[in-house]
Amino acid sequence: MQNFANDAQTIYLFQLEKLKVTSCEQLVAIAELPSSLKLLLADSCKSLQVIPKLSYLSQLQVLSLAKCEQLVALPELHSSLKYLNAYGYKSLQMMPKLSHLSQLEKFKVTSCEQL
Repeated sequence: MQNFANDAQTIYLFQLEKLKVTSCEQLVAIAELPSSLKLLLADSCKSLQVIPKLSYLSQLQVLSLAKCEQLVALPELHSSLKYLNAYGYKSLQMMPKLSHLSQLEKFKVTSCEQL
């Protein structure tokens, strides 16, 4: 699996609230996500390089990304986010602006060697 819900393959998940992607080592990109999403968890997706723009996800409250070693930057985020966790990124060089995240309650960034 190189792409999750790529442009050629439309998935209608209008009510999806939680997406957990774990240990998908060949996954390179996650395409646009439904606006109903409240939780996005990606863990141990070692080839993941692209996460879509998340600033339109007004329901997203939890974003947890761990050990996605090829990811260089996190996308812009919606102000509704309450929890942001980034852990174990060998290549992460850029974080999005956080000043507008007025609802943020917990922010955890660890083991990001390039930051």
